Amino acid sequence: MLPAVVLTAMHSLEAAGFEVFAVGGCVRDILLKIPPHDWDLTTNARPEEIMACLSNFKQITTGLKHGTVTVLIDHEPIEITTYRTDGNYPDHRHPEKVSFTQSLSADLARRDFTVNAMAMDRAENVYDFFGGKADLTQKKIRCVGDAQKCFTEDALRILRGIRFASAEGFTLEQQTLAAANALAASLNCIARERIAAELKKTLSLPNAGSVIQQTLPVFKTIFPSLSCSRQQWALICSYIKASNCRPEIAFAHLLTYTDFEKELAQLKIENILKNKIRILLENKNSVPENKKASLACLMCRLGREYTFLLVEFFISRGELDSSVRKTAALAAEGCCSLQELDLRGDDLKAIGYKGREIKAALLTLLTAVAEEKCENKKEKLLRYINQK
Repeated sequence: MLPAVVLTAMHSLEAAGFEVFAVGGCVRDILLKIPPHDWDLTTNARPEEIMACLSNFKQITTGLKHGTVTVLIDHEPIEITTYRTDGNYPDHRHPEKVSFTQSLSADLARRDFTVNAMAMDRAENVYDFFGGKADLTQKKIRCVGDAQKCFTEDALRILRGIRFASAEGFTLEQQTLAAANALAASLNCIARERIAAELKKTLSLPNAGSVIQQTLPVFKTIFPSLSCSRQQWALICSYIKASNCRPEIAFAHLLTYTDFEKELAQLKIENILKNKIRILLENKNSVPENKKASLACLMCRLGREYTFLLVEFFISRGELDSSVRKTAALAAEGCCSLQELDLRGDDLKAIGYKGREIKAALLTLLTAVAEEKCENKKEKLLRYINQK
């Protein structure tokens, strides 16, 4: 159902004699019975006419050269764009010019996928010129028109298609899939920040592994050092499926057969996420035992957060079963850092330890506590280290 703020905008334009429709992702989501996050309208009104019809509301005009006016109604942003057609895409991303038109079907024809190329009027009648409703029913992501042309115009659509398919358990239609793989190299024209943003969204979705498995050429373009067989790639994608929509774990699986430090250096994501991926890959061959002492020692080395993360990584690879979560939780209740030891460097100084000997002794004691060889009480720690 269209909300009141959208109906207000539509009524204002229709009252002035213009056509206006909800369009794109919001229509797709309504048909899928998913609450839309964004509201986009398309109209035959020119930008200046949109602004005049909605002059009572705050307006943002940063998209004016592409025919877009954002109107705030009850603090809700609504993007309203004039029907348009796009010129050539010399950089595989942006049209060199846009032209306004009076045709709704011409405007919808410029869009990426059929499921995003439907319009809805105020009475909630759907206008579907390209088979979007059928593709929703069949759970297919299909380019509007020729797939090769679609991806040649805007290479980022390749990753958007993968993301849309990953979200709702869809598949890429055969010609769309073939064109995505054939034109993967055109992603080299896209800013790394945009690529990283799409990947992060995709790897947070439940069906990502299934879709990614079909698009190995795309990921070999994004990660040039990726070198694996089809069998290894299938295994990686099965791990991604088991990653519980955690992008740091899924990224680590993707980068397993790469020069991951080189790829991380090129990947435009936040450093916190990079560090998590790095920890997973640096420890990918060190599967801990499902024992409290083993996991406690790991927590002493990596900290609780990274140990829990590593546990989930190994669960997703099938190398640990889910019972390890309880074991890790028990281990986390104990002493897992030097700060938590019931002994300080000054205590060791008092009995003759000096310089680097102090740090080494503290680490020895921390390991002993983790391995349950010594209780974390000052007098027992001193007795243990004296015996050493």
